[in-house]
Amino acid sequence: MERDEPDETDELREYVLRYFGDLMTEAEWTGTAEQRARWKKRSRVLARERRRKYPALRQFPLSYKPPVSEDRIEYLNGVVRRILADHEGEVFLNRCPECARLLRSPQAKICYCCGHSQYT
Repeated sequence: MERDEPDETDELREYVLRYFGDLMTEAEWTGTAEQRARWKKRSRVLARERRRKYPALRQFPLSYKPPVSEDRIEYLNGVVRRILADHEGEVFLNRCPECARLLRSPQAKICYCCGHSQYT
């Protein structure tokens, strides 16, 4: 199921983990790395099975991305909630003054959603 626009929680999760991931505890970092390793191993296994099942695909490089499990999403959402609660003063959510959506990065000046520019 693909969506045209990402959900606000998806955007917030990606934003916080990308730009403030260093605020994760060691246990959270280890858990995230283990989940990522399991996901990569599963994707390689599924890609190999698919290549065996469809021999014509052997001539093409094949990458298979399985859907992200709900458990992984809930775990990451919990990590983000903890980071936002424990490091309220350190996490800067750069929002558009016009539409209030998250901008692409903490340094961004132009909103990709409504096109508002902070340069003018």
